[in-house]
Amino acid sequence: MTAHPLTDQPRLLPTNPAWAHDTEHLRLLLELVARAAEVRPERFLPLHPTAYDAASALLARCAQASPGTTDVGRERVLPVPVFQLNALRSVRAELAHARDGEPAAEHLREFLTSYGEPFDQTPASLLATLDRVLAVLDLDLPAVYTVTLALLARRALDPDAYEEIVAAWKKAGIAP
Repeated sequence: MTAHPLTDQPRLLPTNPAWAHDTEHLRLLLELVARAAEVRPERFLPLHPTAYDAASALLARCAQASPGTTDVGRERVLPVPVFQLNALRSVRAELAHARDGEPAAEHLREFLTSYGEPFDQTPASLLATLDRVLAVLDLDLPAVYTVTLALLARRALDPDAYEEIVAAWKKAGIAP
């Protein structure tokens, strides 16, 4: 579904602690990249530091269940601003350039390598982590809307719709 760039899209977040940990870890990384990009923006082009900030803000909301989140049962329904999701997708593209060794992303690759080294993470593993996070946030199935509306209205879940979401999460390596 295509949405207006300023609207929120409901997303169903898993309660899996590993997924929440991934979002928090990436949030910290993107905050550091944003600060570095503010100091030396030419090294982190084509993205502006605000793109990293917007992506980081979205990850913070995911990881921390901010006041904008409605907890219903085990799952969390989060309204995701499309501009933040687009920023996260742009960051993903830049991490892919860094992983692939593209010259324009050399400084980002160096930054990611030095950041990830103490944690035994490479630009490729950081990108894989971001892909798992995006597997949830980019899940734009009718089932997501069916289940989030049922949860928010405190109605019975459509078991087929819920299983469709869980199957998509599992395919991405995320348990609910």
